Amino acid sequence: MQVDFDTVLLDIRGKPIETEPGGPPMTLAYAACEGLLALKAGDSGIDKAKCYRLAMAVVGGGTVNLTPEDAALIKAKIGEIYAPIIVGRAFDLLDDRVIGEA
Repeated sequence: MQVDFDTVLLDIRGKPIETEPGGPPMTLAYAACEGLLALKAGDSGIDKAKCYRLAMAVVGGGTVNLTPEDAALIKAKIGEIYAPIIVGRAFDLLDDRVIGEA
Protein backbone atom coordinates (compact mmCIF):
# COMPACT_ATOMS: atom_id res chain seq x y z
CA MET A 1 0.00 0.00 0.00
CA GLN A 2 1.32 3.44 -0.97
CA VAL A 3 0.93 6.08 1.77
CA ASP A 4 1.80 9.79 1.54
CA PHE A 5 3.44 10.65 4.85
CA ASP A 6 3.55 14.36 3.95
CA THR A 7 -0.22 14.54 4.41
CA VAL A 8 -1.19 17.16 7.01
CA LEU A 9 -3.63 15.92 9.65
CA LEU A 10 -6.72 18.09 10.02
CA ASP A 11 -8.88 18.83 13.04
CA ILE A 12 -12.62 18.16 13.11
CA ARG A 13 -13.28 21.48 11.30
CA GLY A 14 -10.74 20.79 8.57
CA LYS A 15 -7.95 23.03 9.87
CA PRO A 16 -4.36 21.75 10.25
CA ILE A 17 -3.50 20.31 13.65
CA GLU A 18 -0.36 21.91 15.06
CA THR A 19 2.43 19.81 16.59
CA GLU A 20 2.40 22.35 19.45
CA PRO A 21 0.65 25.70 19.90
CA GLY A 22 1.98 27.97 17.16
CA GLY A 23 4.06 25.13 15.76
CA PRO A 24 4.16 23.54 12.32
CA PRO A 25 1.28 21.43 11.06
CA MET A 26 1.26 17.79 12.09
CA THR A 27 1.94 15.42 9.22
CA LEU A 28 1.30 11.71 9.14
CA ALA A 29 5.08 11.23 9.28
CA TYR A 30 5.28 13.25 12.51
CA ALA A 31 2.43 11.33 14.17
CA ALA A 32 3.81 7.98 13.01
CA CYS A 33 7.31 8.70 14.29
CA GLU A 34 6.08 10.01 17.63
CA GLY A 35 3.97 6.88 18.09
CA LEU A 36 6.65 4.47 16.91
CA LEU A 37 9.35 6.01 19.09
CA ALA A 38 7.27 6.36 22.27
CA LEU A 39 8.42 4.05 25.06
CA LYS A 40 5.99 1.38 26.22
CA ALA A 41 6.59 -0.91 29.15
CA GLY A 42 6.92 -4.48 28.00
CA ASP A 43 8.27 -3.77 24.52
CA SER A 44 11.20 -6.07 23.79
CA GLY A 45 14.41 -4.99 22.15
CA ILE A 46 13.19 -6.60 18.93
CA ASP A 47 9.91 -4.64 19.12
CA LYS A 48 11.83 -1.41 19.67
CA ALA A 49 14.16 -2.13 16.75
CA LYS A 50 11.18 -2.77 14.43
CA CYS A 51 9.64 0.53 15.50
CA TYR A 52 12.93 2.36 15.00
CA ARG A 53 13.43 0.94 11.49
CA LEU A 54 9.88 1.80 10.47
CA ALA A 55 10.22 5.33 11.90
CA MET A 56 13.41 5.80 9.89
CA ALA A 57 11.55 4.72 6.74
CA VAL A 58 8.77 7.31 7.16
CA VAL A 59 10.45 10.26 8.93
CA GLY A 60 11.40 11.94 5.65
CA GLY A 61 7.79 12.01 4.48
CA GLY A 62 6.85 11.40 0.89
CA THR A 63 5.21 8.30 -0.47
CA VAL A 64 6.20 5.10 1.30
CA ASN A 65 5.20 1.57 0.35
CA LEU A 66 3.94 -0.20 3.49
CA THR A 67 3.15 -3.82 4.12
CA PRO A 68 -0.14 -4.51 5.90
CA GLU A 69 1.92 -5.40 8.99
CA ASP A 70 3.77 -2.06 8.89
CA ALA A 71 0.50 -0.14 8.56
CA ALA A 72 -0.99 -2.11 11.47
CA LEU A 73 2.03 -1.36 13.68
CA ILE A 74 1.90 2.37 12.90
CA LYS A 75 -1.84 2.42 13.61
CA ALA A 76 -1.36 0.61 16.93
CA LYS A 77 1.41 2.97 18.03
CA ILE A 78 -0.48 6.13 17.03
CA GLY A 79 -3.53 4.77 18.82
CA GLU A 80 -1.57 4.36 22.05
CA ILE A 81 -0.54 7.99 22.41
CA TYR A 82 -2.91 10.31 20.55
CA ALA A 83 -6.41 11.74 20.90
CA PRO A 84 -9.29 10.37 18.79
CA ILE A 85 -9.11 13.06 16.07
CA ILE A 86 -5.47 12.27 15.30
CA VAL A 87 -6.05 8.53 15.53
CA GLY A 88 -9.04 8.76 13.21
CA ARG A 89 -7.31 10.94 10.62
CA ALA A 90 -4.22 8.72 10.64
CA PHE A 91 -6.27 5.53 10.38
CA ASP A 92 -8.18 7.01 7.42
CA LEU A 93 -4.86 7.50 5.62
CA LEU A 94 -3.38 4.15 6.58
CA ASP A 95 -6.34 1.94 5.85
CA ASP A 96 -9.58 2.21 3.95
CA ARG A 97 -11.53 -0.28 6.07
CA VAL A 98 -14.55 0.91 7.99
CA ILE A 99 -14.49 1.85 11.68
CA GLY A 100 -14.80 -1.16 13.91
CA GLU A 101 -12.73 -3.53 11.79
CA ALA A 102 -9.34 -4.61 13.02
